[in-house]
Amino acid sequence: MNGPVTQAEFSRVIDTTALAEQGETFRYEANAAERAAIASWLSLISLRRLEATVDAKPVPEGGVRLKVAFTADVVQTCVTTLAPLSTCLQEAFELLYLREIPRQTPLAAEGITVDVDLDEDEPEVLIDDKIDAGAAITEHLVLTLDPYPRKPGATLDSVHAAAGAARAGPFSVLRELKAGR
Repeated sequence: MNGPVTQAEFSRVIDTTALAEQGETFRYEANAAERAAIASWLSLISLRRLEATVDAKPVPEGGVRLKVAFTADVVQTCVTTLAPLSTCLQEAFELLYLREIPRQTPLAAEGITVDVDLDEDEPEVLIDDKIDAGAAITEHLVLTLDPYPRKPGATLDSVHAAAGAARAGPFSVLRELKAGR
């Protein structure tokens, strides 16, 4: 990746002070410039589509819960053949934003117990009553991408055979050039 995503690449800020009590639904679509910037940042060949639906609802704890579903059409490079590989990603996630994160009580010296709830991530800090849903969507897009995309059926053997690399070794091309072929 080329560096951190900036607000200019894909920013969709929700002002939580203006949310209706029952919550609101937002629909976002990245424009061509935003898609190009994200594709460059993620070293993608292209990002053809990025659309999301965000449900934002206030919670009694003094924050907001986001329920997000996004679809992205990405073109990556196959790690085996180096050919373009198109994929449609569909993902859903939830985030909880709180104004104040509850502090953990110190563990007692005796009888330490740890309650781990793996079903929910730690809440995010709600800063200035604003949430950048675009940044959250981009972060989850990164997590959804296959780090080693491979075309179905692509193997190194098929690549070597197609390239004629089954010759007499890595220096066979140099020998052929020297022989004038």
